[in-house]
Amino acid sequence: MLAPAMWHNGWGLTLPLVWRGDSFLATHMALVFWLTSGISWLLPVTREQFFSLFLGCVQGGMALAVYALLRSVPMRRWSAAGLAILFAFNGMVLAASCNPHFELLIVASGIAFLTCLLRRRHGAALCFFALCLSTREDAGIHLGLLLACGIWALRMQGVAWERLRPLAGYAVAALVWSASILAIQHAIFPNAAALDDVYLGHGVFPPVSLVTIATRLTFWLIYRLYLVLPIIAAIILAERWRAPSIVAGFISCLPWLALNLMARSPYAGTLSNYYPFPLVLGMVWPLLGHGFALRLQARHVTTPVQAKRAFVTILLCSFVGLWGMQNPQNLRFPGDFLSPPSLAMQARTNRAIELLSQATLGRVAADGAVVALAPGRFQRSQILWYPQPQAPDTVIFFAHGQGTAPALALASRSGLRVFSQIPGTRLRIASHAALRLPALSLAPWAPTWASP
Repeated sequence: MLAPAMWHNGWGLTLPLVWRGDSFLATHMALVFWLTSGISWLLPVTREQFFSLFLGCVQGGMALAVYALLRSVPMRRWSAAGLAILFAFNGMVLAASCNPHFELLIVASGIAFLTCLLRRRHGAALCFFALCLSTREDAGIHLGLLLACGIWALRMQGVAWERLRPLAGYAVAALVWSASILAIQHAIFPNAAALDDVYLGHGVFPPVSLVTIATRLTFWLIYRLYLVLPIIAAIILAERWRAPSIVAGFISCLPWLALNLMARSPYAGTLSNYYPFPLVLGMVWPLLGHGFALRLQARHVTTPVQAKRAFVTILLCSFVGLWGMQNPQNLRFPGDFLSPPSLAMQARTNRAIELLSQATLGRVAADGAVVALAPGRFQRSQILWYPQPQAPDTVIFFAHGQGTAPALALASRSGLRVFSQIPGTRLRIASHAALRLPALSLAPWAPTWASP
């Protein structure tokens, strides 16, 4: 859904047929996609390549912002560079990478905004502030709460209120922006926003029971250690050094954690993949709090060593328990980051899917990953994880992917016994008889369960 929304689109951010041609704005008010869509017309890349470039720029921007922040602590250049790169691939970011989304732009632009503000680059700060708020309708809530909790910590450290007014102004502006955008979204798209579909449901009472909430809390403590341990480490260090700024960033995330705990969606309720993204902002507040305390002449300031120790400790804790993260694609880190499919393989795959969508194959069911590469050529009902009203004549899927097992199971139930592969790609086809598609140079393929 995301790649078509941000690539070669118009003001309405219209989605392809497989998503019923709805506007993406009904799901998220991602006004930043107007900018990305304009940029996409200038670059000679495919939709998927553009989405990958976007994600790479977000993580790179995150590293650059943290590098600038670490250098202001101060820290030596190479040490700052190493920690900044490590931060861009911290445990929470790796978990988000298993289901790539655009929410990390809120984190990257938010850190860049606060770093520029700290370094008195007010023009750049305003640009990153606007970029952050335009990413999603709730970005202002996350940034506003972070600033509010940061202001509270700075007041606890003895900063005069008069010196905190600029930060308070940004906090109020961010919160008012998000409240306004949410109101506009609900006025234009009633009952269509993610806030209702994922979190609140459409009833009066919370959509989950107390037993579900208790189960989710237990799940977090066992399978989300890469989220829980950084918070625990921040609490311990804040108590030990009497430094509320160390934990202020995570305190700002408590409303978000509570909302996810009671969410209608189990993915949000278990904090899977990208859902805990605001916590990444909390990871850098020990550095930001130290910098603002110095600049605003607080009476009680953490030392540079304490700020750096807190940041490094929290960062390292985020790598503990990654075995519990949801990883449906079975991604291997860092190998899969360093070995993407070749450009030739990408071109062959896209061409093959285009030809398959035009061929006469009877009733077709396709793996979701296949549909994602050609969303304008498939109906929603053809995605194989939806109930199939009739047995398909052809099933198209990727080998060694999330949809491989369901595709093979559907093929078995439908009596499809002929399997083919398209050379130079991971595409596989199940059918009743051998397909005559000379342009694809189909070759026989034997799935594991079908092998003698």
